[in-house]
Amino acid sequence: MAESIEPRDRGRLSTFDRALMGAGVVGGILVLLWLLHAVFGVLLRIFEVAIFVVVVVVIVRLVHLFTRGRS
Repeated sequence: MAESIEPRDRGRLSTFDRALMGAGVVGGILVLLWLLHAVFGVLLRIFEVAIFVVVVVVIVRLVHLFTRGRS
């Protein structure tokens, strides 16, 4: 009885469906990489601003120290 059942191709994906699935995976990876790049860029910008603030504060303190010391 089992030998009389013919296999059917209804469960397989068509070529177009496979191409869409591949494009979706590649697109998802590219979006993920873009988001990581954006987050890394924001974190790098915050770090740069923090370093700049520290340098400015140190310069202001040094200038204040040397100008007050001469009076």
